[in-house]
Amino acid sequence: RFQRACEERTQAADLMRMRALLSIDSLGPSQVEGLLRSAISLADAQGAALLQLRAATDLADLLYTQGRAQEARLCLMPAMERLAEPETFQDVRRARDLLTMLGA
Repeated sequence: RFQRACEERTQAADLMRMRALLSIDSLGPSQVEGLLRSAISLADAQGAALLQLRAATDLADLLYTQGRAQEARLCLMPAMERLAEPETFQDVRRARDLLTMLGA
């Protein structure tokens, strides 16, 4: 029971991120942005660097589509710098590709 509660708490940031992505059409952009920022903060507080990177990449994508490229870079770069994972992870490659597109 305790293990299950810990697993659910650990995955809360990713669940919040997925909720934001699945709700893009029903929520306004500011609400989706808020959910993604909350997911980033939660993952950071839990020390879940890969989950933080996923949420930051999705937020950067959203910001870029809104014409906010500079803000997208500023959002994504700290998550990339924090992650010490090899580039073989798809999440890391996606984030690096987005940073390249954003001119960072």
